[in-house]
Amino acid sequence: MRYDPEKTPNPTQWLGLDEHERMRLVSNAHISVQFNPGAETLHSTLHVIIENQLALGAPAVVAHALERLTKAGLTRHDALHAIASVLAEHVYAAVQPEAADSADSLPEAYEAAVANLTADAWRDG
Repeated sequence: MRYDPEKTPNPTQWLGLDEHERMRLVSNAHISVQFNPGAETLHSTLHVIIENQLALGAPAVVAHALERLTKAGLTRHDALHAIASVLAEHVYAAVQPEAADSADSLPEAYEAAVANLTADAWRDG
């Protein structure tokens, strides 16, 4: 199997791979990208998490966001990055000491942020 971020992987095939193989496939797809040290692993991890969410259909808001963002002019790959940027912000927030008080609301906050994500907002950084 080969991973192309511009094409939706077959969910059954994708989920049939172990995580290390998914990471390897994503990393190989980005072979021409020059990453800062350590960034390649993070980048691949975020791709894999979003692709896993899409393949599993959970949360459904991710699939809706991908469709909405591509209709707004982003490539599939850029739409994955946009969604991954929201995920990265929420993972960062989740590991902060004060996050322990709101741990139950973190999934809902992530889903709400993905639901409100726009192509223009992502392009504007």
